[in-house]
Amino acid sequence: MLILSQVVLSLQLSFAVVPLVRFTGSERKMGPFVNPRWLKSLAWLVAGVIMALNGCLVYMEVRDWILCRRRLGLGGRRGLRSHGGRG
Repeated sequence: MLILSQVVLSLQLSFAVVPLVRFTGSERKMGPFVNPRWLKSLAWLVAGVIMALNGCLVYMEVRDWILCRRRLGLGGRRGLRSHGGRG
């Protein structure tokens, strides 16, 4: 299981990649050094894969956190029942 700081660091990668792809794909900013269309497409594909994998990572970590709390009886409906609560 990853620790929270690693999850946060991986999420920050998208905030660096997306502006970089936009900047290097702008003819106004890059002039003759602008990325060709095929490279822009590849860069957006890679950025999309990074964002999708980060979404999966966040989902898995939150799910594991919730399941772990329930097993320990720290929250959720099952936790309330195990402590004598009704419902």
